[in-house]
Amino acid sequence: MQSIIQLSKHLMGLWRGDIREHTLIVPILEHLACVASDHPLNLLDVRAVIPTLLVFEYYHPDLCNALEDYFIHAADGIPLRVFQNILKIFAVVGHARVDNQALVAACRAGFERYRDAMNALEVLQLVRDICEIQCYPEDLINCVFNSEFLEQLHQFVEANYYDRYYDRYHRVNQTLTVLNRIVVLDCPELRLPWIQDQYCRKFRTKEFNLSPLNKQLFTEVLGGSQYFQEGVRAPYNYGIAVECCLDANKSLLRWTRRPAERSDSHERVAVLLLDQRHMCYNSHRPKGRVQIKRRHLELLGYRVVHVPQSEIQYDDETSKSAKVDYLSNLIFG
Repeated sequence: MQSIIQLSKHLMGLWRGDIREHTLIVPILEHLACVASDHPLNLLDVRAVIPTLLVFEYYHPDLCNALEDYFIHAADGIPLRVFQNILKIFAVVGHARVDNQALVAACRAGFERYRDAMNALEVLQLVRDICEIQCYPEDLINCVFNSEFLEQLHQFVEANYYDRYYDRYHRVNQTLTVLNRIVVLDCPELRLPWIQDQYCRKFRTKEFNLSPLNKQLFTEVLGGSQYFQEGVRAPYNYGIAVECCLDANKSLLRWTRRPAERSDSHERVAVLLLDQRHMCYNSHRPKGRVQIKRRHLELLGYRVVHVPQSEIQYDDETSKSAKVDYLSNLIFG
């Protein structure tokens, strides 16, 4: 049986050789997950598998559970970069457990150990990754959202970033926006204010415009363009591909931006169109950020419908009819 290190090297060799054939790569990834679940991982295994998971963005529960067990039980001996990359992997693929007290404790212990070894941006990114996997240690969150740290972050950016054609704070603000939004919506008890509104107004989420074929499909499914709006911007700078509204009998209502015209009995439906960028490798599993977006839109009162782009592509009227039925079942189901 090949080792984790050998399998990881093989996969990275395929990646560097620009060989992306799923029928070749998927069996190796599945074998890697099988091997990882058969015995406890050590540091050499983890160092080997991290680049593979980062480039493929592959999710397998057994593999992520094995990596989490290592993270929790070897917390005292995990190097900083390994610590950061494991949390980044979990955040990307959306790995989270309902009972995560041990994971929170390991995150807190690692943060305290490496706090002084990280620059301000690394601290911000690490706390964001921790919160993205539904761990919300209040002390770590408070380390970021205070005037002293935000000033340190400002000084770090001023000293290390310069681009005359690009807002040097853009990357930092994107990270801060993700974290701020998570804490505001997932941890209302912390009473953290939404401090990124001004930034979001300046750098709004790009409007999502339907392709002509997709617009025609939605128009047919929803009975006319007056019943939906494309490219909607929801609160907290979330973009929605298509929004429509149903009454208590699942009948469509004319779309309106005015909340006063909506009843509590009306159901707001947010359709999110997903392509492979939004899903883990070779699957329809949404990545972590997409899972967070769905959870947050539901907290904001939407019923969220995920639609893989590949499922609504059609070539002729026969296949179009099947796509109409598929989309109708998702929206009205």
